[in-house]
Amino acid sequence: MASRLKRALKKKQSRTQCSLHPSWPKQIQLEVANSCNQDCLFCFINTMKRSKKRMDLEFGRRIMTEAYEEGSRVISFAAGAEPLMHPNLDAFIRIAKQELNYDYVFLTTNGMVTQKKLSRWDQFIEAGLESVKISINAGDRETYKKVHRRDHFDQVIASIKHLSKLKKKYDFFLGVSSVSLPQNEESITHLEPLIGHLVDEVLVVPADNQSGQMIEYDTFISENCKLPFTRIYVTAEGYLRMCCGDMENFLAVEDLNQMSLKEAFYSERTTEFRRRHLEKNLEGTLCYRCLNSVQDPIEPLNPDIADRWSHSIEIISKSA
Repeated sequence: MASRLKRALKKKQSRTQCSLHPSWPKQIQLEVANSCNQDCLFCFINTMKRSKKRMDLEFGRRIMTEAYEEGSRVISFAAGAEPLMHPNLDAFIRIAKQELNYDYVFLTTNGMVTQKKLSRWDQFIEAGLESVKISINAGDRETYKKVHRRDHFDQVIASIKHLSKLKKKYDFFLGVSSVSLPQNEESITHLEPLIGHLVDEVLVVPADNQSGQMIEYDTFISENCKLPFTRIYVTAEGYLRMCCGDMENFLAVEDLNQMSLKEAFYSERTTEFRRRHLEKNLEGTLCYRCLNSVQDPIEPLNPDIADRWSHSIEIISKSA
């Protein structure tokens, strides 16, 4: 199942170039909710100043339809926040898979579901979800509490066990990922023996600077970022955004409540931002912070969208 996603993306991305007017992205990601029920040491989301919001289902249907009609075939309901915070997540999945017939439907989640609501996983899989990756950043309860700052370890393990049982009936990918920190390096070595036999993959990655918002972690994904050219990210408010990791919409370019997805993806403002990427002229943007791990002043790409926040926002370390 994991290779299915790779094949689907490779087929399209081989034709997608980093240009001012790239071909239509194969993958779209919807931020169905912009909040989270965890407070991880390495994550910026719970210090954001955006109002908490959930995506309207009919708006989501419109965007998914427009993206599919233009050629998107892979869809994720994770774009930086926690998708399980939306009470109708199963309806989004059902539209994507059963109504629109997307080739591949996946999500990344912290997996926090209470014992009484474990049946939500059944709803997601039955609706058409084909891949679940659960983020669990410790191999024991006490370390989990220190890193996630929530006492949800047992509930998340219960989710993994429940999903593993569902795999006997349904064909879907189940993975676990962990972010490595000094606080959990020893603990995460216990994850593989604990749940490795229940899942298809256990992946450990180092903490990064959260798109320039957590610069005490000086690791970033790539100095040649392709996201503005090869992905579509839509926020809970309905904005086209250039990066899934931007928690304050500083990289939001257009309001999709006012225009079509295609108009926004090829708009003058979006094209100009791609030009800045190609020319490596990103000073004053969140991308510059991400690529250089610096705390320089930044400005929003579209002040009409981000005008509630200071243009020289100070990013405060949560782990200090």
